[in-house]
Amino acid sequence: MPLPRRGLAVVALVAAAACGKGAQAEPAIPLQSLVPLVVSNQSAFDVSIYVFRGNTSKALGIVPPGADMTLQIPGDFVADGSNIRVRAIGIGTNQQYLSPAQNLRPDEALQLIVTQRLTQSQLILIGKP
Repeated sequence: MPLPRRGLAVVALVAAAACGKGAQAEPAIPLQSLVPLVVSNQSAFDVSIYVFRGNTSKALGIVPPGADMTLQIPGDFVADGSNIRVRAIGIGTNQQYLSPAQNLRPDEALQLIVTQRLTQSQLILIGKP
């Protein structure tokens, strides 16, 4: 009778190990796949920064007035050299800026210069810092 118990224990152990593999968390985005967006906020108000690819958008952060800040664009937005757009929205104002479509690769970076009049802001392709 001990043999069937051992066999049952082995089967239970294998089944438990197989179930554990399906419960793993999704791996984090590797740091090298993040693309820098250097934001220079020359306006007098906080700005919320978003990135768009097709119908997908992601909030990247808020940049205070007069600050320079590097935000990170997720690699899945640029993995295949896709066109992206960047939006800056002035908090507490009705001003905003939407960039033209920009083809961006993972080995590149962008600089967003937010001006006092958000509509006159500029998005510039730069080499990776």
